[in-house]
Amino acid sequence: MLCFLPALAVLSSAQSDSLEGLSRERWEALVSSVDYPPLEKKKQEPKKPEEPVDFEQQVRQQEFWAGIFKVLGVIVLIALIVWAIASLAAGEPLFMPKRTKIKGGEMGDLSIEALRENLAEAELNNPIKQAEAQGNYTLAIRLYYLKALQDLMQKKLIRWQKDKTNGQYVRELSVTALHFPFKNLTRIFDYVEYGEYPVKRAEYDFYKQQFDAFLREVAEWKQKA
Repeated sequence: MLCFLPALAVLSSAQSDSLEGLSRERWEALVSSVDYPPLEKKKQEPKKPEEPVDFEQQVRQQEFWAGIFKVLGVIVLIALIVWAIASLAAGEPLFMPKRTKIKGGEMGDLSIEALRENLAEAELNNPIKQAEAQGNYTLAIRLYYLKALQDLMQKKLIRWQKDKTNGQYVRELSVTALHFPFKNLTRIFDYVEYGEYPVKRAEYDFYKQQFDAFLREVAEWKQKA
C-alpha cells in the first residue's frame, strides 16, 4: 500500500494541475519520477523428463499372459477329452442329462418304476408285448433294457442297485464278452430315453433284434463260462 501512495499523490496532483492547464511535458516528468515496484515473475517449475517406454518389457508381459492362457486352454481341452473318452467307454451319453430313473409309461396297474423297484421278481415279457401291441415302441425299448438288466443280475454278472447309472453296469461287464453288446444296447436306450423323439416301427424292429440277440447270449452264458 505504501508503494502506491506516491502514485496516487501524483495522479491527484496531475488532476489538479490539469485543471490549471498543466503542460504535457510537466505530466510526463511527474509520471517518470514515480518508482513502480517490479512485477514478480512466476517461477517455472522444471519439467520432469518423460520416462522412456520399455517396449521390450511390454512384449514380455504380453507373451507371459499369452503363455498362461495357452496352458489353461490346453488343460481344459485335455480334461474335456478325458471326460468324453471316459463317458463313451462307460456307455453314458455325452450331452444328455444323466438319469437313474426310467420315466413314464403305465402298464395297466403296474408302472415302470414299480418294475424297477421289484426287478428281481418282475415279469417283463408280457409288458413288452403289451407296449408293442399299443404301438408304444419307446416304452418297449425301456422295458427291453430292464429285461437285459434283470437277466444280467440273475446270472450274477452285475450287482443290481436302483440308484446305479447305466455306465456303471457297462463297466461291471468290461471283463466279459458281453461288454460291447451291452454297451451298444445302452446307447440305444440312452438315445431313446433322453432323445425324446418317437421311435418308429422300422427302428424298433432293428433295435428289437439286437436286444433279443443279447438276451439269448446272456441265457447261454453258463455254457461259455
